[in-house]
Amino acid sequence: MVSQPPQKRLSRTDRKEQTRRRLLESAAELFAAKGYAQTGLDEVAEKAGMTKGAVYSNFTSKADLALAVLDELALGPALAIFSQVDAGENFHDQHLHGGKLLVEAMDTSSLWFQVELQCALQAGRDEELRSRLRARDAALRSTLSASIAARIEKAGWAPTVELGVIVAALTAVASGIALQRLKDPNSVPTGMAGQLITAIYQHFAEPVGDIEETVND
Repeated sequence: MVSQPPQKRLSRTDRKEQTRRRLLESAAELFAAKGYAQTGLDEVAEKAGMTKGAVYSNFTSKADLALAVLDELALGPALAIFSQVDAGENFHDQHLHGGKLLVEAMDTSSLWFQVELQCALQAGRDEELRSRLRARDAALRSTLSASIAARIEKAGWAPTVELGVIVAALTAVASGIALQRLKDPNSVPTGMAGQLITAIYQHFAEPVGDIEETVND
């Protein structure tokens, strides 16, 4: 009989991370299926096979848990798209590639958008959640602004408006795409996402040479 190698015991840090991940995934499923307001922390703990104490040892409140779901299950993959698109590509090709990756991320983790919708609906009645969502969105816009500014500059383009305008347009389009594909994946074909992103950049930015020519004229 062949002996099995002993299983490696998880460290305290690994166990804590595993617990946190299970709670996040359970919360995401419940928030999406039942709604933010209708989901209790007891239910999250039960679904994850843990106690309510485990929830409070990782999150200070339901709002804290919901924001962690959005940040760790959605925001991280979304921001990772920037690192997956080669900044050396043609600027137009970057948009098409980025649009394809964005749609893939949306389809793979569609729960995140359902949770985002539930949180947005509840925010009008929950001051803590509303405040936390606004702070999160502000931080997201700041991060996106820095990434977009660096990519535009590297491509030899320059914005013709404040970067905040470009970020607002991109996030609005991304949210619209996610909503439509949640209802019908065929409503916004993958290629269309890249085309919409391209249209935004072309409307709010232009090659540096064009700007210089306009100034000289």
